[in-house]
Amino acid sequence: MAGDKDLRDILAVVADLGAVLRDEIIQVRSMRIDAIRALQEPKARLAEAYAKGCADLAAKPGGLGNAAPGLKAELRRAHDELKALVAENARLLAGARDVNERLVRALADAATRQAAGPAGRYGPKAPGRAAASHRKASIPLAFDGQA
Repeated sequence: MAGDKDLRDILAVVADLGAVLRDEIIQVRSMRIDAIRALQEPKARLAEAYAKGCADLAAKPGGLGNAAPGLKAELRRAHDELKALVAENARLLAGARDVNERLVRALADAATRQAAGPAGRYGPKAPGRAAASHRKASIPLAFDGQA
């Protein structure tokens, strides 16, 4: 049946796409940027092939209805598994992106502070220096830990 062949083709693409996503998940967890980058082309190509295969199948008269029930169930299971992989992949990529953004921000802040140099931090005109001469003596405090 034509529907069975179409489903087998889609299932093969889903299996390949799932393998790429699993590999990418491993690479993201290991923070292997070059390996992640290398997976982007095959991931995009396979995702496009999956979308096209599903659209082509839906456009055929009878579409999924012509396929064997076992293959339909297998496609549903494969689709659910792929959906879970995509969600995990997206979550990990978002987390990695967040870590990278925070790291870049911290580096930029450190570079800005370093570029300002030590000028004005030490000596008679340093911040807080003038106020120090007007401070009152400190008094000891004790807390008993009860609220």
